[in-house]
Formats: sequence, C-alpha cells, structure tokens
Amino acid sequence: MAEEKEINQKKGLSDLVKGGIEESKRSLSRIEAEGEKLLKNLLELADRYVPEGQRKAVEEVTGEARKIMGQLNKLLEENARKAVQGLNIPTKKDLEELNAKIRRLVEENVTRRIEKLKVPTGKDFSDLRKQLLKAAEDTVQRGLERLNIVTRKEFERLSKEVGKLRADLNGALKAAGSQKRRAPKKASSS
Repeated sequence: MAEEKEINQKKGLSDLVKGGIEESKRSLSRIEAEGEKLLKNLLELADRYVPEGQRKAVEEVTGEARKIMGQLNKLLEENARKAVQGLNIPTKKDLEELNAKIRRLVEENVTRRIEKLKVPTGKDFSDLRKQLLKAAEDTVQRGLERLNIVTRKEFERLSKEVGKLRADLNGALKAAGSQKRRAPKKASSS
C-alpha cells in the first residue's frame, strides 16, 4: 500500500514537472514570437525614421537581440533538463534500456525454466512410444506364457512346423508305399 502511494506521488510529481516544462516551452514560444514581432517592427521603424547611416547600428542591435533570444531559449531548455534530472525522472532512453533489459531477463528466465522442465521433443515422444510398445508386448507375452496361451506368432511357427512334418510324413509314407510295391510277393504254403 505504501509502495502504491509512493508511486502515485512520483507519478503526480512527474506529471507536474512535465506540465511545467510544457508550459515553459509554450511561454518561450510566445516570448520568441513577440520578440520576432518587436524586431520586425523595429526594423520597419528603422527603415522609415532612422537615417541611412544609423540603420547599420539598428541591424546590429537586431542581430544581438536574436542572439540573446537564442541564448535565452537554450538556457531555458538546459534549466528544464536539469530540473528533470534532479527529480530522477527517467528519460525515454532510460526507459528503452530498461525495457530491453527486462525483455532479455524474461527470455533468459523462460529459457532456464524450459531447460529445467526438459520439455520432450518429437524424437523423445517417438522413443518413448517405442519403449512403451516394447514394454506392453513384453508384459502381454509374459502373461500369455503364464496362462499357457499360444500367441499368433507361435501359432504360425507351429503351423509351419506341422506343415513340414506332414510333408515329411507324406513323403515317408509314399516312399514306404513304393517300396512295398516293389517287394516280390511270397507264395503262400498250404
């Protein structure tokens, strides 16, 4: 609560200073405009009423008046700048530097947090999927072995082996049958 009050006070003071600077600039602009009018009028009067020999002196005075107005303008701007610096009001450059620093710190913080979290990548998910599938297959295989249930792979392997045994048996039977036919018949004794 105290911080908020202090911030509001600084903001009010900052607005007050900015308003004073703006008012000073407007006043200075009015003074410059009036000074230019006076100088212009002075030159016009000099053209009308001042003899030719003295006009040079009037032009010198006018030039000096312009210099003084320029110096006054610079002096007022310098005093306004010093007043703002004395109040510790950040400049546009200061704010831009702070914003850049904040942006950099936030990016570093987010990067550090992401690295700590070790957010998985697409490859990590692919590897994890393979590991999970392998673990699931192993678990199912162990369960089937406990239940003495044959898996499709085992069934297909056994079917092939049975097929080979059948073929071997049929081959052996055919060979035995052809040997039987070739053997001479014995005469029966009665």
